[in-house]
Amino acid sequence: MSRILDIAAIAKHAHSRGVKVAVDSTFASPALQRPLELGADIVIHSLTKYINGHGDARGGVILGDAKTLHLLRETGLRYPTRAALSPMSAFLILRGLKTLTLRMERHSASGLAVAQALDAPGCGLG
Repeated sequence: MSRILDIAAIAKHAHSRGVKVAVDSTFASPALQRPLELGADIVIHSLTKYINGHGDARGGVILGDAKTLHLLRETGLRYPTRAALSPMSAFLILRGLKTLTLRMERHSASGLAVAQALDAPGCGLG
């Protein structure tokens, strides 16, 4: 289940208790949301979905400050496959990144148009 949450408020509350905040920003993408700027400590993006945008490469990224990422690497992520993107996958993901902002703007505009149409009088759903 996806929910829209107030990242800044959650981060403020968590940090007041010494708790780190991780955000999966796959669906919003960096074109629509930058959780680190809102106080999150760790951000996870699927490079496979919106960032690539073509479905022809797989990848993911974890972002955060160096200290937090080092701690994750030394504790929770100590034994991953340590796989790296192939040069072709990196190229394909960077290709998609070039149009990410435009694609997300169009997704948002189309979603808003559908929501407004469904909410319009006489639609039967509004």
